[in-house]
Amino acid sequence: MTSSARPVVLACAADRGYVIPLAVMLRSVLDTLSPDRALHVYILDGGVGEVDKERLSQTCATGRARLFWIQPDLSTLRGLPLWGRMPVSTYFRLLVARLLPTSVTKAIWLDCDVVVQRDLAQLWDQEHGDHAELAVQDMAVPYVSSRWGVSAYRELELPARTPHFNAGVMVVNLDRWRTDGVESMVLTYVRRHIHRVTFWDQEGLNAAVAGAWAGLDPRWNVIAGLSGRSFFRPEHLEPVVYRQVVQDPWILHFSGTLKPWVLGPRSRRASAFYEQLDRTAWAGWRPSRTAVGIAMSIYDSKLRRLLYPAERLAIELSRKRTLRVSATERHRASCEIPISSASAPAQSGSGSQLKAGP
Repeated sequence: MTSSARPVVLACAADRGYVIPLAVMLRSVLDTLSPDRALHVYILDGGVGEVDKERLSQTCATGRARLFWIQPDLSTLRGLPLWGRMPVSTYFRLLVARLLPTSVTKAIWLDCDVVVQRDLAQLWDQEHGDHAELAVQDMAVPYVSSRWGVSAYRELELPARTPHFNAGVMVVNLDRWRTDGVESMVLTYVRRHIHRVTFWDQEGLNAAVAGAWAGLDPRWNVIAGLSGRSFFRPEHLEPVVYRQVVQDPWILHFSGTLKPWVLGPRSRRASAFYEQLDRTAWAGWRPSRTAVGIAMSIYDSKLRRLLYPAERLAIELSRKRTLRVSATERHRASCEIPISSASAPAQSGSGSQLKAGP
């Protein structure tokens, strides 16, 4: 494919708490993208301020990227489970097939907490056939029967060893999602099992498209906080494959609460994040040293190898303790609004406030 072909289409979602990670993700995509490829980015907007949008525009001012902002109608997301600090925008990925133009038939979905280290055009050019999506089998939750997999897999009559994917990196067949009604299926599942789901839309997606997705090379979605750790070994990967994953991750995924923008630049694999950060309009930014950040850093570097099993139990207890149901107000949906690649210099004041995660 050449630059005259359809551009690589990327979809993502962010609110004001994830603006800086979004900038890092986009910068990493552009820095590794083939020079003859263009990029169209559809951002589902959970409340990003105008100043931050301008700074994101400056970050992406390479002449190859166009940003399209979409404000979702949140009324369809009422009655969904939330816990911790999780915002309703976590569910935005479910809306991509409906919100993106019908002329767009395929899109790469990326969570904002990733750093891309390989040409995304190579992922884009993979054929999905009639599959609903392409994704990576989850390193930590490899099967629907795994802890935090699909809680209702027996009711759905899914074999226990049905592979379970991580929804942070997907090549989505938008036409198939539209035809099959994937959004509706996932929302119905999550609402029906509101007191059982742990990883929300990811569990719902695995329930909805079980058997209808195809696997990607595991290097396309590597959980940064777990890969290569002495206390973690993915049960579904052969040792030689796992070594490749650890040594050459194509996309680093900072999933969970131990984010590099909380732990600081000295944390595990944080250099990839901060190297890209310093190529954005937020260059030079570093997190303040807080008691919470220091405690989390000590836990990750010193204690996690001992307490990892208890960590998983703590997540489940936190979910039960803080579970609530979304009750969103109706927001006016807008059409995609392209932001010019030319932008004003970054301003010192920004409304962004970083979040650690749920």
